[in-house]
Amino acid sequence: MSVTLHTSVGDIKVEVFCESVPKTAEVSPSPSYPPSAVPSSPIYSSLSTSAVPSRNYELIVLAQNFLALCASSAYNDSPFHRSLPTFMIQTGSPASGTPKTSTSIWGSDFEDEIRPSLRHNARGIISMANKGPGTNGSQFFICYAASPHLDGKNTVFGRVIGGMDVLDVLEGMEVDKKGRMKERAVIQRVTLHANPIAG
Repeated sequence: MSVTLHTSVGDIKVEVFCESVPKTAEVSPSPSYPPSAVPSSPIYSSLSTSAVPSRNYELIVLAQNFLALCASSAYNDSPFHRSLPTFMIQTGSPASGTPKTSTSIWGSDFEDEIRPSLRHNARGIISMANKGPGTNGSQFFICYAASPHLDGKNTVFGRVIGGMDVLDVLEGMEVDKKGRMKERAVIQRVTLHANPIAG
């Protein structure tokens, strides 16, 4: 599965690791997000290139957060509120919230989905932001560089597969001493695709 983050400085294409971190990544209706807020089309496995729905029960029922937030427009106008050049850039708070707001589709934090095979080992790795174990919500970050000290602490759930030049632009934007962006940059909207190589 993949998504395109249409940002105010350009598009970033992201492959989402649905099968490895299903609860963090996939789409499924929940009590907090009515069925009308998520796509009515079938859910596809992360490497599917045809209209064949995934038969993985866990993917369909349990995997919920990131793509459900994307599908419900929760990330529309979400600001990139923290950027630390050579390290990472953070986003995912609702436009109506504050930089500290990080709300999952359940309205509360959810557990980590740490996978030893998914590491913070390259520029463009995407991972959940948290305040400690089991505090995942809606916020996430994109690595500017390998950050192995985060392995085992943050849930990796995707990687940038297009738009590295946009990541370059974001990294080059001026920030203050605390990493707060001096020029506003936002996720304007998100497009969901059935497979990583979709246009």
